[in-house]
Amino acid sequence: MFLEGVHGYTPELADQRGIFFARGPAFKRGHMHSGIRMVDVYQIFAKVLDIQPLPNDGVWENVAGLFAEKETVD
Repeated sequence: MFLEGVHGYTPELADQRGIFFARGPAFKRGHMHSGIRMVDVYQIFAKVLDIQPLPNDGVWENVAGLFAEKETVD
């Protein structure tokens, strides 16, 4: 029997999670985040690239805390 989409990956297990590193002016310096869901990575790329994300399963609130505040110039 062949089951599609069965890959054995269990994201609830800490040793099966991926690592995501981000560095640059868009991100807070020295900030550590407890974990990012793969569906939320799209939100990060859309923000950094300054594009409007298409409808997706990610949640902006899950990654909003990663970003540095923009400095205002008077």
